[in-house]
This record gives sequence, C-alpha cells and structure tokens, in this order.
Amino acid sequence: MKDDNSVITAEQHNDGRMFIMNYEDHETKTKNTLEISFGASFRAHADVANCFGSIYTHSLEWAVQGYEKAKERLQERGEKHWSSTLDIMLRNAKRNETSGLPVGPSSSSIAVEIVLAAVDRELAGKFRFVRYIDDYTAYCETHIQAQEFIRALSIALSRYRLTLNLSKTKITELPEPLVDSWVTKLANATPWRTDSNGALTLFTHEAINFLDYAVHLNKDVPDGSVLKLAAGLICHRAQGDTAATVFQYILSLSWHYPILLPLLEKIDATSDYYDKETVIAKLNEILKTNAIHRRSDGMCWALYYLNQLSSDPNDENVGLVIQTSDATAIALLSIFETATDAVVAHARQIIENCTLYELDQNWILLYQLFLQEKIENPYADDPTFEILKKHDVQFINPPKKTSKAEDYCFYYSNPFREKNESPVGFQDYLDGKY
Repeated sequence: MKDDNSVITAEQHNDGRMFIMNYEDHETKTKNTLEISFGASFRAHADVANCFGSIYTHSLEWAVQGYEKAKERLQERGEKHWSSTLDIMLRNAKRNETSGLPVGPSSSSIAVEIVLAAVDRELAGKFRFVRYIDDYTAYCETHIQAQEFIRALSIALSRYRLTLNLSKTKITELPEPLVDSWVTKLANATPWRTDSNGALTLFTHEAINFLDYAVHLNKDVPDGSVLKLAAGLICHRAQGDTAATVFQYILSLSWHYPILLPLLEKIDATSDYYDKETVIAKLNEILKTNAIHRRSDGMCWALYYLNQLSSDPNDENVGLVIQTSDATAIALLSIFETATDAVVAHARQIIENCTLYELDQNWILLYQLFLQEKIENPYADDPTFEILKKHDVQFINPPKKTSKAEDYCFYYSNPFREKNESPVGFQDYLDGKY
C-alpha cells in the first residue's frame, strides 16, 4: 500500500509490527514542509470529521476495487475479493455493524489508510498536499486554488460517506510559522540548566515560573495541549524538592485537565517530599469530578494512583464510579477490597437484567470478576472466559507480571529470529516445544 501523500505507511518494523502511528520527528517534518511549501502563497488545512467513527466498512471494497467493479462482483456472487473478507472481519468486530471502526487497533488504522489512500489518488497530480492520518494540508499558489482543494477533497470524501470537519477547515496566507506560536514561546521559555555531570536539571523557582507561564499561554489555547507539553518538558528533569513541587503543581492542574494525569508517574517525587494523605485526598477529588463528568480516562488514572499509594477510593466515589456504568473504570475499581461488594452487586444486576448486547458492553468488568472468582461465567454457552482464564489472561495485572499469552506475544514478535525460523503455535509454546 504505497501512498506518497501519506506520512503513515504500512511496513515491517523491528519489533514485528507492520503499522506504527508515529508522525515524523520535528526535524524531518520541518524539512519536508519547507520542501513541499516552496513557492506556495496559501495553505489549506482540513481534516475528516469523526474519521474512525464514520468509516463505512463496505467502502473498503469501493476503495480497493472501484465502486463499479465491487458492484459487479456483488451481483455475480463469485469468488470474494480480499477486500470483501476484510469488510466482513471488521464488521464481525462490531456486532456486524457497517458504520464505524474502533479507535486503537492497527486493523482500524490500516482500513482508514486504504480508504483515504483512494481519496489521495483522486487528488494527486492536481494538488500538492500531505496527509497525517485524517489531517490534510495542501500548499496552493492562489486562494482560489486552496478553495478548490477543499472542494475537491470534500467531493472525494463523500464518495466514501465521509465529510470534512468544517470547524477545522481553514485557508492561511503564507508565509506563516511552521509551528503554532505557543509552541515557539514555550520552547524559548524552557529552562536549560545542567549539573556538574552535564545532566539537565531544574531549580524549584524555574519550574514554578515555567509552569506559570504555560498556564498563561493556555488561556489562548484552552484544550490542555500547552500544559501537557510544558509538563512533559520538565517532569523528568525535576529532582528532590523540585520534583515534589512540580508533582503538586501538575496534580492541581490535573483536576482541571485530566490529560495531565499520565505525566504524574514520570515525576521523580518520593513520599519523603510530600504529605501522602494530602495527595490521596486530592486524588479522591479528581476521581469525584471525573466520575461526575463521565470521563473514563480520568477515573482510571485516579484509581490507578490510589492503588499505587496503597489507598482506597472513599465510599462516595465508589458509588459515583458505579453510577457511571463505565465498564473499564468499574473493572479497575474491583481491585479495591472496600469496593468489591458494590462492584459485584452491580455486575449481578447487569447479568440478571440486561440484553446480550449490554452484557457484551461490560465484558471486561465481568471477565475480571470471573477471573477473581467473584461471579460465575455470565456466558452460559460460550467458553471464551474459561479459555482466557486457563491461559492466565488478565487486563489488570500486578506490576511486572505478564500472562502466558503476553509472554507468547513477546516470543512471537521477536525481531531477531533466524530467517528460516518460524514461531510455533500457542499450544506448542505452552508445552515448551520451541
């Protein structure tokens, strides 16, 4: 699948994966942008509205075979084309639904690339443009040409039942900075100091001033991206008392912006530098506000940190999390002894009163409780849970513990295997035949 206009390509990687959703590094992106934009007076930017959620699986056949050819094959009822098989597989992953792909799996990314590569082919040769997943940027000689690109893109997307996100569609007169102004301001304000060994370090007042400046910039770009970049630039450099201060600052910001929560564990702050009970109380407040606003990631990160601190969510928060009916957050809640009874009661209510579709929506919670032997298998005629348990598959693992299935995945994706050496099957691996 070769697409010169796409930054993302399917290829073999050293770790065994064929698809990694990484953009170019900053230097490469700068070089490529300067090359493609030379002589252009306008830049047109647009992206696909709800791209993964809007993909129509039948459109994969149209993209690969062409609409008329796919229609002919369907009428002839002959041998299925591989794109038809892919369509079926993707539908099977979503209860035979034809609209939308799950976000995350590489299979979804490949499907999106197939469809948008067909769109790219319609535009290639007429415009100079680049695509980052579902994000298009074209460089044009005139404003009219920029408008024409957006129009042509919209028409091409419509053939596959996709639309543009109008709120993110814009035309900019060049020259313009290669990055947003806040990125430049933040980079220029980053404190660069080295210790006697030449390693980057940070003083407390520098960290506070830098984060204060980021909060100021965030008022103009209030989606949290400024704060995320700022925290990421300094969280690994702070040590000792400075690290504790950075931790407390980012923890406070995390109440407003849950996007910052994953960065907390990257800060080298030990309990010697802060009051553990105060942090636990703040995490409970973060858990509460995320439960009220139904933010799954915020709830999960707060619960994760409470567990890392050997603490528990308070009774009020246990009830609030369960009220969200968020299967992932409630599954994580099940690891706390103080919440077990409430979680099991919630699960039993699901099993007794819900449809098969609703049961499937909660499968990860039900499996974790089944694994912990808190409930019986809710799928009476389906052995999937027994098979997963037999092979010690877990979705909430203790630190540094891998299941047999995960060990097999590492074995299977070994990039240093000899050329003619093929990996054995899972059962042979379990039997030690490798």
